[in-house]
Amino acid sequence: MSIAVYERRKVWSPVHSAIRSLASHNRITGENATKVQAYRIKYTNPFSGILSTLAHHCVDLLYIFDAFYEDLAKADPSNQKLVEAMQQHWIDFIWDGCQPETSNYGVREDETTVYERDRTRTVRKLSEDPECNERAKRLELLAQDPAGMRILWGMLSGVIPRS
Repeated sequence: MSIAVYERRKVWSPVHSAIRSLASHNRITGENATKVQAYRIKYTNPFSGILSTLAHHCVDLLYIFDAFYEDLAKADPSNQKLVEAMQQHWIDFIWDGCQPETSNYGVREDETTVYERDRTRTVRKLSEDPECNERAKRLELLAQDPAGMRILWGMLSGVIPRS
């Protein structure tokens, strides 16, 4: 997908919509509004079990808060480096918003940090990343029928009974 098509869509993710909105607010008012930064987790749950091969919601919290320290080290010695990297990323974000000029973890408005399966960290330009482009297509499809998506979500979550 070309950058022009990607830019026209403007459907990256809710996080990137917030980033653009705050950046626009900052440019218009000259204020420094709250910072937002996206990151994506591709590494899997480090513990054996049914989720051990999946990168899933909240697995990053094990590393950010260094939960299960000894167990993480036993599961894979490289986990400690990932703990240190993620904690530094969050500290930099809290301290100065992870500005690219002052932090090794800073990214620009059109970039995202990706923690890869091999526990390394990369920065990807959204318009050039095939996964981001595919996600943008899915979000664009979802945005076409918000009411239908709320009904579907209610059915999937059990709030709305399935007939």
